[in-house]
Amino acid sequence: MRKIVLASLVGLLCVAIAVFAVCYPLGYRYTLIINENIAVHDAVESGGIVYVFKNGEFVGSWENNMTDAGDDAINDRLFNSSWTGAVWNYIAIGTGDGSAENKSRTSLVTEIDRKQAEFYKPTDAQWGLNYTFSFAGDNTITEAGILNAAADGTMAFYVWTLSVSVTSADTLKISWVGTTSGY
Repeated sequence: MRKIVLASLVGLLCVAIAVFAVCYPLGYRYTLIINENIAVHDAVESGGIVYVFKNGEFVGSWENNMTDAGDDAINDRLFNSSWTGAVWNYIAIGTGDGSAENKSRTSLVTEIDRKQAEFYKPTDAQWGLNYTFSFAGDNTITEAGILNAAADGTMAFYVWTLSVSVTSADTLKISWVGTTSGY
């Protein structure tokens, strides 16, 4: 009986350590995680949440949205063998007021920076883009998007209801994570 209780306690300790490691990753000063769930039926469905961590602490969460261009790109990439579109691997941030949902939006309202992001695969069914921004002054970041060019281009994913204040001493790491699944 004593061995069973001891084994149970060791198992609980391992689970607690694993949960802590997932919830509190080391080495990140700021993190913005956007999960974009895509299910292919008769049409592509998407949804997601933006999680913001500042100084390692959770700030809040916001909904993410796929634009019409994002819908078209996924459909073309999957079903159009002659598709030659650009890759969506630039993350842009801005201070604009895109206060109404607008799936036809192709750019941020007031973009302040855009950088080519690093691609990674969190799991087999996921994709992710990372970039860490720094700032020359004080800003309140209210919008972010994924675009397909260093300038101009078209936006595939957009979130317009952020509210993250930063200063010139801050960095803001954005990690945009999408999940693709079919059933």
